[in-house]
Parts: sequence; C-alpha cells; structure tokens
Amino acid sequence: MATTSSGTITTSTVNGTSRITGLSSGVDVDSVVKGLMSAERVKLNKLDQQEELLEWKQEAYRNVSTSLQTFSTTYLDSMASTSIIKQSTFLQYEATSSDDNLISASATSNAKAGNHTLSVSQLATAQTLKSSGAAKATSAASYGFSAGDTWSISVDGISYSVDLASVTNLASLQEAIDKATNSGSVAVGYGKLAVQADSAGKLVMTAADNSILSFTPGAQSSLGFDGTAVTANVTKNIQGSATPSYSFASTDTWKLTVDGAERTVNLSGVTNLSMLQSAVDTAVGAGKLKVSTNTSGYLTVIAADSGVQAIAVAEQSTLGFTSSGVLSNRLTTSETLSELVAKINPSLQFGGTDSDEIAFSINGVNFTFDASDTLTSVMNSINKSDAKVTMSYDTVNDRLALVSNTTGAGTTLTATDTEGNFISSLLNCSVAAQDAKLKLDGKELTRSSNTVAVDGVTYTLNKVTSSEVSVGVKQNTESTVSAIVKFVDAYNSLITTVKGKLQEDYDRDYTPLTAEQKRSMSDTEITAWEKKAKVGLLERDSLLDSFLTELREAFLVKVPGTTLTLDALGITSSSYEDYGKLTINESTLRSVIQSDPDGVMTLFTQKSSSYGSTSSARLLSGTEQTTRYNEEGYGMRFYDIFQNYIGTTRDTNGTKGLLVEKAGLANDGSASDNTLSDAMTDLKERITNEEKRLSQVQERYYAEYTNMETYLNTLSAQMSSFSNSSS
Repeated sequence: MATTSSGTITTSTVNGTSRITGLSSGVDVDSVVKGLMSAERVKLNKLDQQEELLEWKQEAYRNVSTSLQTFSTTYLDSMASTSIIKQSTFLQYEATSSDDNLISASATSNAKAGNHTLSVSQLATAQTLKSSGAAKATSAASYGFSAGDTWSISVDGISYSVDLASVTNLASLQEAIDKATNSGSVAVGYGKLAVQADSAGKLVMTAADNSILSFTPGAQSSLGFDGTAVTANVTKNIQGSATPSYSFASTDTWKLTVDGAERTVNLSGVTNLSMLQSAVDTAVGAGKLKVSTNTSGYLTVIAADSGVQAIAVAEQSTLGFTSSGVLSNRLTTSETLSELVAKINPSLQFGGTDSDEIAFSINGVNFTFDASDTLTSVMNSINKSDAKVTMSYDTVNDRLALVSNTTGAGTTLTATDTEGNFISSLLNCSVAAQDAKLKLDGKELTRSSNTVAVDGVTYTLNKVTSSEVSVGVKQNTESTVSAIVKFVDAYNSLITTVKGKLQEDYDRDYTPLTAEQKRSMSDTEITAWEKKAKVGLLERDSLLDSFLTELREAFLVKVPGTTLTLDALGITSSSYEDYGKLTINESTLRSVIQSDPDGVMTLFTQKSSSYGSTSSARLLSGTEQTTRYNEEGYGMRFYDIFQNYIGTTRDTNGTKGLLVEKAGLANDGSASDNTLSDAMTDLKERITNEEKRLSQVQERYYAEYTNMETYLNTLSAQMSSFSNSSS
C-alpha cells in the first residue's frame, strides 16, 4: 500500500485502487470501514466455525472408528490368535509327555482327549558329509580268507581283532568289523568305523563317530593295508617346526591352554623329553597331555585323555614351537584357507589358473573361493545358498560337517570338487540319511522327520527310547475361559467408550473461536477452550446409538445348533441404560466349557449354513442378510455388525460401512470421500464466495468515503476562495 499526504488529505493505494482517507470530514474512515466490515464478517465467521466444527466431528467419528477397528482386528479376525470366530480358540488341547527329554508333544484344535504310548527305535537323520581321518589301502582287496585269518584294528589305543574267516565281500567285511569293535572290555559300537572301496577296489576306512580320536587298521596284505595310524580329527596334532634343545634359564616358561584354561609350564631344569613331560603333567595335571617326537625329531603334543579336547601352545623357540609349526589342535574359522593349509590333517590343495582356488558343486550349486577367503566366509556362502545344506565346524570334536537340510531316507546330498580337493579332503566321510522309526499306540510308523503329527497331536522325537513314553492329551479349559473373559472385557471397554461419547453434554457456549477471538487469547487459553468445545460432538448420535443397540440385540437371538445361551455360560447382560455391558461368572463358564466344549464353540463361531461362504453380509440382499444373521453364532454376528459400520468393502449399492461413509478412514479412499468431507468442500466454496463478496463490500465503502472526502475537500476550497475574495 502506497500512502501520500497533502494538507488535510491522505491518499492511499490498495490493490491498484486509490483511497482518500483524510480528515476533511473529520471522520476516521479506516475505523468506520473496519467497524462496518466487522458486522459484515458475521456470516463468514459462522461459515468458518461450521467448517471447523465439521473437522472436529469428523475427527471424533474417526477416533471411534479406530476403537472399533482395534476390537475387530483383535477379536473378529479369523487370523488373530485371540479371535472368537475361529474354532481353535475354543477347542484347545494340551499334551503332556512323561519324559520331554525323550519325546515332547503338543496338541492342536484337531486333537482329541486321550492317552497315547510311544517308543522310538531310530531317529530320522539327514545325509551328512563330514571330516574324518581316512586309512587308505595301497592295493586292491582280495577276499580269499581261511579259518583263523584275523585283522587287528586299534581304536583310541584299544586293540580289536576282526575275524576274517567268513569275509567274502565288502559287506561281510563291514559286518566283521562291527562285530569286533562292539565287543571286548570297551565296545566302540556298530557302524563306528566305516569301510568302503574306491573305483580301483582299494579299501578306505573312516571314523564315522565323532568320539573316535584316532585309529590304526593293522597291516593286512590281502586287504591292502600297511598298518599306518590315522588321526580322526580334521586338524593336525600340535607339532613344532624345529628340533628342540633343552638349555633353559631358571625363568623360562611355556604357556599351554587346555580347553580354555591357561597353564604355565616351568621349564627350569628341563633337560630332556621325559622331564618336559613331567613339567607338563605338573602344570596341567598328570595323564592329560602326551609330549613326544615325530620322525623328524620335532616335538608333538596330543591329548592323552579322551576328555581333553582343545589344546593350544604358545611359541617356544627353544622347544622348536614357532609360528611356522602347528600351535593348536583346533581350527580358527576366521583364518584364511591359505593359513589353514599347514594345520589341516588331510592336505588341502588348491587349483585353478593361478593355483589359488578351490571350487566345488553341492547339490548342483557351484562355489568358487580363493586362498584369501576365510573358512567363515566359505561356510556363510554355502549356508545362504540354494544348495539346501548347512556347513559347520564343531570345535569340541574338531569336525567339519556338511548336512542336508532335509532328513529321512531317500534324501541325497551330492558334493564334488572341480578345483582343488576341499570336499574330498575335508568332507571325506559320508553318513547316509535314515528315517525315524517309532511305535505309536502299538502301531509301527516310519517317518522322514523327527516331528510326527498324528490326529492333531505333534510328537517331537528327541532320543531313542528304551521303554515306552506316555503322552496324555486333555482339553485346555483355562485357555478357552481366558479367551472369552478377554473378549468380554474388551467388549465392555468398547461399550464404555462409545456410550461415553453418546452421553457427553455439548456446551453450545463453546463454539469454535474466530480468528479475531484467537488474537486476543494466549495459546494455553485457546487449547483449553477448544478442548471444552470438542466435548459432546457425538452426543445422542443416531449412528453410534444404533451400533450399540445392534450389538446388544445380537445376544438376544438364539443360536441354532446348540441349546446353550449366553446366560447358560454364566454371562449376563446389565440394564438397558448401561447399553448391555456383560458380567461373567467364571466358575459357571468353566464348568460349561468342560461339559460341552463343542456347544460353547458353536455359540460363538457358527457360520450361516445358507450364506456362510460369503465373506461379508454386506454383499447380500436384505432378506439374505436376515437369514445369515439368524443362522450365525455370536462372534459371526458381531463380525457382520462391525463390517456394516466400519467395513471398507463396497456393498451391492456401492457404499462402504456407515461410519466410513459418514466420516471416512485414514489411509483409505474414504479419507476424502465421505459425507462430512463433502460438506466441508461445500463450505469451503461458500467461504471463498463470501470472502470475495466482503472484498467487494469493503471496496464499495472506501469508494463512498473517498467520494465524500473529495466533495467536502472541493467545497472547503470553494468556501476558502469565496472568503478571500470578499475580504
């Protein structure tokens, strides 16, 4: 606005229009126009207040709709764990095993109360490739044995004699080995040493049991063995890389770690191997570790006690233990493949163009790694692939294992090297998959998994049993009681919320504030005023009143298919004035559930026999809806009532739920397409038109006063001129 002054005249320009608002008339034109416009703005203020009132009312409706949605998704959604419209909520069973360590059990809604007996003779396993020391024959085997022919096999220092008299082929040789190793003062057990033949007919013996630390198939020329001892672990024994000397100072020590416990060996006075052994025994305990020399004269350390697992030694150059030797009998998976070469018992070899790669295929999935990759990265890549296997390293038993993710006989696991020998050297022992074998209630069953589901009861087979395990199945009454109590509590809470909105008193003295009123108030005062103004916006609302009435009446219509009623369950309704809130006698409810669980389930979950396949009653005609309603249980009736008010699926008339059509829902197409939004759009248009009219009225007032000032100023000038000429 530009303003200029001359004498008693003030000229201003607003929006290109010149106004004379001087005091020739003695009138404060701006104040007069402001007063006139204040009266003119009464209609616009009312329109603004109506718009804000509609916004508040829409917000109030949506808050109620949110409460309804929360209740519906919690108790009326067939996917919800707390739903009262699905049968599993009411038919819940629990299974109890006499020994969970052997067989654990759980029951579904399809179970029946009763008792069962089980025994397990064999667990299901997956096919496995694992690391194991292998004794390889130097020539092909022949089976021309006579009476008295034997073969000596040593397992962890204990000798077993294999009777070869009846051995005529590979299968009978395996039987003879199993028979021998499962006898004597210490029985190894059947299948613990496995013998196979390669493509040239040369025998290969491997330790199929993780508990075997070492074994020696004795010399047997007919079978092609030369009597070489084999360590079953994947990692080499601890060994030095130089010839030891025994010139120690009085302060010289040597650190050893045995199964996580660090010990210090006092080397003072140690002058030979025997004295070193004594010093080690003093530090870690007698009979735990054995120190010896290998064919190169270097020191080696092994576990002399089968209970000792992980061993690590510190560098001790005088004893010949340096970084170039093997200082631990366990792998560190964070080390690279090239760093592990010196530690691995079957020699790891690389291939490829640069001779620094390993490549292999597992179940048709190809993998390639180079010498700089760690064992961890190799395992992670395999486990995340589509090969459907899991590779792991067992630090206790020092084994690498590749296990199929599927258990049961008939499953296959194929793994083949394409560069290097990772598979053939580190996963050289194959253990076939097997089925679970059990007897349930006297009937023998064979399953590919250790999880066996029969007639609604799932049995988890944990161990082979030596006697029968009993499993009892009974109805879980308390879970059903809890489900109904929670539903009733939530129902009463919802009734309280909606009823509270209906009974709030609306104070018409607290209307939405105009812009002018807000300018004279503080923010705190405005907030307090609007909080009061929003109370009672849904007072006696017909939609919400009808909603509560329909819920209450849903309990009054008998449910076909059962003689039970709400009262029979110990659930009673309060007065009409309280909108039918419910109270529960839990003792009565519990008793009815125990005596008639199917009836209780029917009372809540029954679907219409005529129109139960229709997802929502809103898709049916009025007559069809009535039929469906009368055939339904309480839960399904509630579902239809809620859908009638907050459903977002359009019915045959193209409309959504009543509250959705009225006020819309956030994050739905109805957010801007509803009755209140349409009314607000109309009001906005009226407000815009009224603002244009007021602008025109204000311009007219200023034009009139400008003309008046111009005329008065001209008259004043003429009078002044006349007065001057008369004098």
